[in-house]
Amino acid sequence: MASIIIPASKSITITNKLPDGNINGDTIIVGNDTTSSYFSYLFFDLSPLPSNISVNYAELTLFKTDNFYNDVTKVFGIYPCDYFSTYTTFKNRPKADPFSVKYFYPIATEVSVKIPLTYFVSGWINNPKRSTCVQLFAKSKNTIASFGSAISKDNYLIPFLKVSFTPIPQRSTCTTPTPHSDGIPIIEQVQVTGTVAANAKYNAVVNVAVKRHLTGYTDNYYVVDEYDNTGKNTPLHIDKTYNIAVTPKPEPNDYETIILGGSYSD
Repeated sequence: MASIIIPASKSITITNKLPDGNINGDTIIVGNDTTSSYFSYLFFDLSPLPSNISVNYAELTLFKTDNFYNDVTKVFGIYPCDYFSTYTTFKNRPKADPFSVKYFYPIATEVSVKIPLTYFVSGWINNPKRSTCVQLFAKSKNTIASFGSAISKDNYLIPFLKVSFTPIPQRSTCTTPTPHSDGIPIIEQVQVTGTVAANAKYNAVVNVAVKRHLTGYTDNYYVVDEYDNTGKNTPLHIDKTYNIAVTPKPEPNDYETIILGGSYSD
């Protein structure tokens, strides 16, 4: 399993105190008092994450800048939301997803608060067209908290996501087979590329499935392999070509499928 730190790239605060404006400073403000409400937004650029991964765990870390005392009755929340911009205001704010709320309790003596967001990040990975923004709000009345923003002059206050993930090896399509005479097997070349996590072992099965049009049956021709990266603290890159014999050779109307299966083992 590998992990990566992704700092927030953008942040903004909106309030009904400035209905047509916003606040973009060293801190973000979340909560409400007797007269004003404050919502804040964060954006994360997930491009540093490799493609084809399974998210094992993700959490957001916010660094507090005030209210260092214990009051676990003060409830805050976080939604996934649409994109925001420098033109975002209290009157013109992104749409949030209230069905995916995550609550947290930041009013404590600790300097930071950690919020599990595995569900959010997995959704972003599975649907790259979705916004990777979140909205912070206070569920409790008469409570306000401030946190470091994406543009904080103190780099130690910038919010960040920590994402732990497992790379999933991927296969490429097989090359077009060279015609052979009847009765002689053909060799399918299947290239497998991907990454095996540090300190892990992956058992792979590379399968060429041929559905015969005359009978409707599927014949499977496969090889197995083990990618052993145990004892190594860095991911192992895989780029390997397998020669798989298929006999009898596929007819023009037969249907071929390349399947990569396998799993991590202890």
